[in-house]
Amino acid sequence: PRKLQFEGKDITKNNGLIKRGDKIAIKLNYDDYKTNRFFGFIDYVSPDRPIKITAQDHTWLLKQFTFSYFKRSASLSDVVNTIIQKYEESDAFAKYGVKFVLKTDSSITNLGDFKLRNVTGAKALEILRQKFGLVSYIRAYDFDNPELVTGFTFEEDQVQTKFIRFDSQVIDHNLIYQDEENIQYRIKCISI
Repeated sequence: PRKLQFEGKDITKNNGLIKRGDKIAIKLNYDDYKTNRFFGFIDYVSPDRPIKITAQDHTWLLKQFTFSYFKRSASLSDVVNTIIQKYEESDAFAKYGVKFVLKTDSSITNLGDFKLRNVTGAKALEILRQKFGLVSYIRAYDFDNPELVTGFTFEEDQVQTKFIRFDSQVIDHNLIYQDEENIQYRIKCISI
């Protein structure tokens, strides 16, 4: 694999055809149905046999810089806007030019005193998830305008209820019927 070539060019060496930071797209075709399933960046190319290519979504861009942040009574919008601002000041933005479209839950206005020290943008989003239960994910329909969605896991007004008739719609199941007093719940509450 270290010596593999395509049209006379090395594939996996330092300046090979496939290298860390290259854009990658995974497209699926079935008959006449074509869909784009993944847009991202190559994170690692293994020179072993067989060659393994590890890719990440646009979160990879948020791992290419570090920053520090402190604000009293920070809102979610403050934190996410700062992450994107620091990204746009980084070398990753200068190289790739990818602009994030922000979809932030603006109702979360007080996270308290919020402090980050020398973390990547992706780590800052992970800290928001660990401390406050706020999830972040990226929706990408192309390379250039991914959506960074940050907020609670779901919104109650968007939850859909579906009814299932076990006698006619469920063919086989392994459900066990239990009495209410035999069930124990564990609840974790996060207050913002």
